[in-house]
Amino acid sequence: STTGELLLNALCLPPFWEHPWPEQAPPPPPPLLPPPCWSIEIKPKAGCLPSAPHILANSPKHWYSRYHMHQHYKVKQHAIQEISLYSPLDFFAKDVNRVKKALGHLWDHPQNNFKLFRNGQRQSIVPGHNKKGMLLQVTAAVLMQEHQVRSNVLGVQQRDVLDFEKEYWASWLKRNGGTGVEAATPKGIYRCHMDGETMNDVQNFVLARTAMDCSLVLSFSPLDHSDGEGKRAVVGRTQTKERGGVVHVKDEETNEGLWYQYRVVVVDLDLKPMGKLKKWVELDERIVAHFYKTEHGCRECRGVRKDL
Repeated sequence: STTGELLLNALCLPPFWEHPWPEQAPPPPPPLLPPPCWSIEIKPKAGCLPSAPHILANSPKHWYSRYHMHQHYKVKQHAIQEISLYSPLDFFAKDVNRVKKALGHLWDHPQNNFKLFRNGQRQSIVPGHNKKGMLLQVTAAVLMQEHQVRSNVLGVQQRDVLDFEKEYWASWLKRNGGTGVEAATPKGIYRCHMDGETMNDVQNFVLARTAMDCSLVLSFSPLDHSDGEGKRAVVGRTQTKERGGVVHVKDEETNEGLWYQYRVVVVDLDLKPMGKLKKWVELDERIVAHFYKTEHGCRECRGVRKDL
């Protein structure tokens, strides 16, 4: 016998030419993929009209959001092609229909205020997106359930009692040892001799401007509606710096409900540098001056005016 046969005999195995081929095993089932995680980043901008007492009585600032007026100026500068009808006042409202309206306008004209991600990958935002209805519906539901987050951001925005009026800042700096708006640097501001009330106004101005440029990031993914344990587990994990939980949303087309787990976090909270004050004031002056010329001939303006 050959050496190979001796080895097979020792292992009690028949030679391979006598070993029947086994039937081919079916391939294993594909692993279950986790549900997609959607993230939406929203930069809502200023959700309140300025309350500074030195704003002129006929200023459009009393009726129109700065966002809307800035849209007109951006069109003039060819920075955008169309004016967005998005209103930050709607976004911060307690009425869910106004919130949905704001989200719809953000989707139609996202610009730099609305970004969409799927599993961390940036997605294109197009009018015919097959997930648009679901995404905006869940986002609105989360925003309503976590209204306190929007309320906190809006509360900080409303702490500004100074606004960008050039006349005020120029005279204020002059009274406090500055030479005009040009003195508005971090050192220039804090070298001024200010009483406690004035310093408090300036600090609130910086905080408010920071809140007006922050972003909200909402992340959510669907849960199995029968997974009661999962829902309790998600709620239990939300005692962190982030807000989160679960929300139930009914599909408007199928009328079927689905649970989503979510979290909300506020980002972009670096304090605005006062060294940019001169730039802010000059830009504000150009925005308002241009809006004076276009307000009466703009059909879109009527839809976003506060008193209409």
